[in-house]
Amino acid sequence: MNIEDFKLEYLDMYYIYTGSSTGASESEPYCSTYIDFARKDLQDSKDLRGICNAVSNSKRALHRRIDTLCDTLGCALNKQAKNNFPSKLEYLSKCGVITPQILYRLNSIRNKIEHDYEAIEYSEAENYIDIIELFLVATSIFLKNYPSNMGGNLMDFEEFKKYEFYKDLPQEIELDVDLKHGKIKLKLYDPKKIGEIKIDISDDNYFEWLHKLMFSYFGNY
Repeated sequence: MNIEDFKLEYLDMYYIYTGSSTGASESEPYCSTYIDFARKDLQDSKDLRGICNAVSNSKRALHRRIDTLCDTLGCALNKQAKNNFPSKLEYLSKCGVITPQILYRLNSIRNKIEHDYEAIEYSEAENYIDIIELFLVATSIFLKNYPSNMGGNLMDFEEFKKYEFYKDLPQEIELDVDLKHGKIKLKLYDPKKIGEIKIDISDDNYFEWLHKLMFSYFGNY
């Protein structure tokens, strides 16, 4: 098998393990700080003023986390990405980090207040804060560690041996992942086959590879 013939779906035949990982961090004011502000807003005032302030502060927590994730995953390098909230959600979805449906619904509540000037109920504001806080907890794993180096060993399963190409697959692979700069390097190791494939964020299949790697890495948590 030539190096250029290695396909993304072949990764399913490898046991993928993490060689090393890198972390990201958020500086003050933290997302949790804004959530604390939002809850205090509701405690101090149950009228529309308190509700609007609570939604605004919780929205800041949400957008701060989205911006941190986008920066970590090289969003600025993607020429097709626009600098607005929906585009950032779409980008993170392409990377395999989030499914944006719930966040779009959250954004609609904010729009009701900030753009349509509609009043929302106190309970809606409470739910809004709760869901954003759950989102922050769920995405904290991406800040603590994300893959920078991964390896894989070809699995010796009978179900794979029925495929003609299986016998030509390299026994070992290594993946160098530079998320911030949008680069993936696949190295193939085999007594008869040694080579590498470089995949850049400008390549059509970059996000397919990244989505697959993120699922393989974080699926173990």
